[in-house]
Amino acid sequence: MRQSMYVTAAELRQAARALITRAVASVGNAEALQRESTALVEASAKVRAELRGTVTSYAAAMRELGEPAERVVITVKQIADEAERHIRLPLDIGDLRTLRTDLVRWTIDGYYASS
Repeated sequence: MRQSMYVTAAELRQAARALITRAVASVGNAEALQRESTALVEASAKVRAELRGTVTSYAAAMRELGEPAERVVITVKQIADEAERHIRLPLDIGDLRTLRTDLVRWTIDGYYASS
């Protein structure tokens, strides 16, 4: 009886060692993913800011060229459609809708800001 308890304790110690090793690795992986995620969020914010500036400048330039606002909005939407077709990653439909809404708003803001 006592011998079988030693065997059980040894097996449990081995199982604990393996699980502790996995837990430590998981913590390390989680921290690395957190750092990557933070960097991606920061990069995304920079890209969105640059995109906003570019879209508003484009809309203002097209207005100066005499293009109607509707045509400029359609062109920006077409550019977004093309970009979406080239992306191979799974995309969240809500995020895409938000981006498209922002693109339209930025286009209109840029178009009418120059008037």
